[in-house]
Amino acid sequence: MQWSTQYAVYLTPRVVIGHRFRLLDFQRQTGSGYFDPNNYIANRGFTSLYFENNIYYTYVEAYLGYETFRRYGVASNNFIHGGSGSVGIKPLTNLSLEINLEGGNFAAGSTSGFNYLMVGPRLLYRF
Repeated sequence: MQWSTQYAVYLTPRVVIGHRFRLLDFQRQTGSGYFDPNNYIANRGFTSLYFENNIYYTYVEAYLGYETFRRYGVASNNFIHGGSGSVGIKPLTNLSLEINLEGGNFAAGSTSGFNYLMVGPRLLYRF
C-alpha cells in the first residue's frame, strides 16, 4: 500500500511538497533475488517541479526519508534519498519524445532492494 499527500505551493510552474507512506509485507522471502521484505514501512518527504509549454516539458522530483523492514530475519533501518525526472519535447501536437531518469537507495524502488539508477527513452502518442 502507498498513501501520498501533497500541497501545491505554486501552480505555474507547478511546485509541490508532500509526504508518501509505503507499507509492504510479504508472507515469506523466496530467495529468488526479488525484494520481498516483512513489515516494510517507509516515510518520505518529497518536492517536485513540473513545467510545460507548447514545445517541451520537464518534471523533477526529489525525496528524503526513512525505511525499516525485516528480510531473512535481519532487521534494517535506513535513511533513504533519491529522485526522478523527465524531459520531453513535443514535435507534433499528439507526439512526445522523452528521456527519463530515476535513482536512489529506496529499497522498494528496485527489485533487488539496493541502490539503483534507471535511464530510458519514451515515445508517447496520444490519439
